[in-house]
Amino acid sequence: MSSSGCAVAIDVGGTKISACLIDAAGLPRGRFDVQTDRRGGDEVVHQVITLAEQAAKGAHVLGVGVAVPAVVDRDRRVVTWAPNIRGWRNVSLAARLENALSVPAVLEYDGQASAVGEQWVGAARGVNNVVMLVIGTGIGGGIICDGRVYRGSDGVAGAIGWLSSGPSRARGRGRRRVPGLESVVAGPAIARRGQRQRAQRVNEHAHLHLSLARLNQGLPKLFAELAGSKNIDFQPNGMMGAFDGREHGRQRLFPGAQPAKR
Repeated sequence: MSSSGCAVAIDVGGTKISACLIDAAGLPRGRFDVQTDRRGGDEVVHQVITLAEQAAKGAHVLGVGVAVPAVVDRDRRVVTWAPNIRGWRNVSLAARLENALSVPAVLEYDGQASAVGEQWVGAARGVNNVVMLVIGTGIGGGIICDGRVYRGSDGVAGAIGWLSSGPSRARGRGRRRVPGLESVVAGPAIARRGQRQRAQRVNEHAHLHLSLARLNQGLPKLFAELAGSKNIDFQPNGMMGAFDGREHGRQRLFPGAQPAKR
């Protein structure tokens, strides 16, 4: 990138999409955000193109880089599959961006793009070996070894969100379903767990109030039954005393209770 040119950087997520104009030093020049269309498909592609055009407006743009939470075919520059965006299979995202902006476009798996960004201008600057984890709608990651991005045989090295988090009781299509790590500890999973814990606390408080209410209703009956077998005097301050009818007089049912005066 020349010193006079800029690039449009786009981060596509399952929850939101961000676009920013980046100069040669890696500094941002304005940012645009939009919530990801839940309908997925072409609606999300249109959102990406619109944000790219907004970020590029009035600037000398040399190229576009787009990071996606997906399996990417770098040779064909196609999104093979994006699990958190409905209908994104075999999407020619790079070609459509090039047609819209008339500049070269680069498509990258977002975990690896994040690792490159951190090594360029972030926390991993000057470090040749980097492991980057990204936690959002899903969980991704990227690996840099000896200063070069390690992609693995399928191009998704570092995508730990799709690793197994252990067996599940749930079954699908007659087989035992094994959930991915992101289904347990990604953003939506954390939110669901928090909602369940909150609901549990609300239920516990409701049960406690119900138990106290029942106890309050049952106390008069309990005291009435006790009064039938022992002579119990109730005091206005809630203290009570009793005697059991023997000649030596009163005995206290409760150690701190004061005998009632007659």
